[in-house]
This record gives sequence, C-alpha cells and structure tokens, in this order.
Amino acid sequence: MSIYRIDFDKLTGDHGTKTFKSIRLTEYSQGLVNIDNWCEKAHTGYILEGEVMVEFENPSKLTIFNPGNGIWIPTGVKHRIRNVLTETARILTFNT
Repeated sequence: MSIYRIDFDKLTGDHGTKTFKSIRLTEYSQGLVNIDNWCEKAHTGYILEGEVMVEFENPSKLTIFNPGNGIWIPTGVKHRIRNVLTETARILTFNT
C-alpha cells in the first residue's frame, strides 16, 4: 500500500486532524498529463470519479488512485498528476 493512500477502514481515534479552510472540487480532463511542472504543495483529498496516476519524483514512483481512495501528500514531496483514462477524474481537495 502507498504511504500516500489513506485507508479509511483502518482509521481510529485522533489523527492530528487539522481545520480545513476550504474544500475544492478539482476536475482532471481526459488524458491530462502534467509533465512540465512538479508540485510541492501539500494535498489531502478524496477520489470521487475516474482514476488518477500520481508520479512522485524521489523516489521515482507511480501510484494509481481510484474512486473511494483518500490521498495525502505532505509539503515538499514533489509530485504530478496524470489522468490516464478516457473519462474526467474528479477529486475533492481539502485545503489547510
């Protein structure tokens, strides 16, 4: 299991939950591949629809996230997202 995947079935107790300032619905269009830029911002989200592949720079790794998966990427972890399917992917993003 990816260290960036949230396993909701195994969550118990207090996990240092932060207060979120906003919730955003992000849509990634069919076949989107962001190959030019690495993002280093923190993300917490939930995959609603579609399938996204997140590429991590160091160590070089690809992780696929499907509907129902939670995702958590800490600040400073370089990554970029790809939508490799033929449908739009939708992710709820919680911003701190």
